[in-house]
Amino acid sequence: MATTVTTYTLSFTLNMVRGGDTAKRTLSFDYTGTLTEAAVEAVAQQWLSNYNKLVQPTNWRDSDTTEEEWETIGITPASKTTDTTTYDPQSQA
Repeated sequence: MATTVTTYTLSFTLNMVRGGDTAKRTLSFDYTGTLTEAAVEAVAQQWLSNYNKLVQPTNWRDSDTTEEEWETIGITPASKTTDTTTYDPQSQA
């Protein structure tokens, strides 16, 4: 008997700027239940208002501790639903 499992992933693509440089970084989270557009937008706005310097590009400040921080100036949220069906194992009789 085959079984199907549904998984949900929410991702945020962060658009960052520092001086004239730009960068992007995507963070993804698994979740359960349902999402509403209003809830996702509220999380993005909260992030932009209060945590806009929390996430930095990969390898930032690895060698230069005097570098300025990057600032998140925009967020693009996306959600993904995946159905995975697993079938019964088969073997040679």
